[in-house]
Amino acid sequence: MTVRKQIADAIHAALSAIQTGNGYATTITTVERWRDVEAAPFEAEELPAVNFRDGRAPVVHQLSQDEHALEVDIDIITTSAVTAADALDYVGDIVKCLADNGTWGGLADGTTIESHEIAVGEGEEVVTCGRVKTTVNYTTDMGRI
Repeated sequence: MTVRKQIADAIHAALSAIQTGNGYATTITTVERWRDVEAAPFEAEELPAVNFRDGRAPVVHQLSQDEHALEVDIDIITTSAVTAADALDYVGDIVKCLADNGTWGGLADGTTIESHEIAVGEGEEVVTCGRVKTTVNYTTDMGRI
């Protein structure tokens, strides 16, 4: 299994642990990696949900190692009835989770929060109420991901 896959699995597990019983302000019901929300939208019973994508990973080649900067986008999906205060709690919990697990069990050199944002609306539509963009930096042997 690649280091990238192990990191993605660790991110999934950590995001799944966002529960009020674990010291967070919110509880995430569903965590998905690369869910196509156009083809398979989240249902009400799955909310609040997180959908994360590990996309681009620029690589810097060193003598015998590769340094990767894996970009991860994390969307928080709720109903549009979420308040700004609730959206901030969700985003805050995601940022806390990333900070608390920055090396992903020793797989990574560190995790950097690049940006975070919230959005709120009215009604009961399923919407993205927040997004966190982060970079996970990790090192592998040359030619490995």
